[in-house]
This record gives sequence, C-alpha cells and structure tokens, in this order.
Amino acid sequence: MKQIVKLIPLVLILFLLVKNGLAQITSKKITIQQIPSSIKYKGNVIDAFQWKDSQGENILILTETGEFAHTKENPDSRDAELYGYHFVKKEKEWKLLWKIVDFIRECDVDIILQFKKEVTSITDLNKNNIAETWLFYELSCAGDVSPNDIKLIMHEGEKKYAIRGSQKMIFKTDPNEKPGVVGGDKTIDPAFKSGPVNFLEYANKLWDKNSNTVIQTYDE
Repeated sequence: MKQIVKLIPLVLILFLLVKNGLAQITSKKITIQQIPSSIKYKGNVIDAFQWKDSQGENILILTETGEFAHTKENPDSRDAELYGYHFVKKEKEWKLLWKIVDFIRECDVDIILQFKKEVTSITDLNKNNIAETWLFYELSCAGDVSPNDIKLIMHEGEKKYAIRGSQKMIFKTDPNEKPGVVGGDKTIDPAFKSGPVNFLEYANKLWDKNSNTVIQTYDE
C-alpha cells in the first residue's frame, strides 16, 4: 500500500506534463526504405524524419529533383524542383498535411536549388505537443558570383511561417579596408510577428547563422 501511495505523486506529475504539452517531442531520421510504400512523393529523398505528437504519427520528407532539361528541343535550358511533404497517420492511413514546392525554370546558367540539411529540425518551442518543422533552402539561377535567394519555412500543424530574402555576401578585397557587403535582404511574414515570441527568436537565430557568405579575394 505504501508503494502505491509513493507512486501517486509521480503519476500525477507525468499526467500534468503530458496534459500541459511539456512532454518532449523526439524525432528520428528514417531511410527511404522506412518510408511507407503508400506515401507518394516526387524527386529524390535527401532527408526524412519521423515523430509522434498530439496530431499522431508524423513523417517529414524533403526531396530534390536536380537539374533536368526544360524541353527536349532546348536541353541547354534547364529546370529544377524541390519539395517538402508532411504526412500524418489518420485511421491507419497516411494523409498529406501540407506540401511545399519551389522551382527554377528555363535557366541557361548555373542552378542552385537545395535544402541545407544541417538546418532542418523538429521542435516544440511553445510546449503544446504539436511539432514545429523548420526547413531552410537556397535557390539561384546565375552565371556570376552573386547572393543566392534563401528561404526559411516553418510549419506548426498546417499553419505556415516564413522568412524570405538573400544571402549576405561579404567581400574582403583588402585586409586594410572594411569588407564590402552585397545582399542581405530579409522579409518576415506577418505570421511570425503575430505568433509566439520564441518562434521568431529561433527563426532569427537560424537565419543569421546560415545567411552569411564570406568571399576572400586577396592573398593573405
């Protein structure tokens, strides 16, 4: 009886943690082979995650197509696409919660369209047991050295948050002079401004950490 009495406070604490959304969401990476065959996607899988939260069982899939000819008649003009998919298991079936699509069309020079895998993360910053998914990618069609466009996309459930802009490119042309700066545009969606404060704080940290490129153009 004494042992049961001792367990009651622990059970109550665990119940309150789950009830108040304080149970930690833990995600894990999965392989292509671990993605259920009923889930359909386009492109080559470059990252995939699985976790459980109050929505149920979740899978996030990031894919890229790489470059391909815009048309057979004009193979030098190329396209590229990337996709992000969030599936939730509902009544034993995987249902698409949201999908993002971005692309470059008819590019005759160098194409960059890729996720920054090291930035992709699953969080629960506001502790409501609904995961936030963070994706960061860059895109460019350019024949010179210029800042790439960059996008940070976050979803909490179906709600989307985003920051869009360009890399801040820092040119160091002379060790005795101040470096030049090109790019660095940044537009924050209103959703971030009206959402939880720690969403925007975390977004700004990710952006600042991954938006700068230093180009060294003198011999040290």
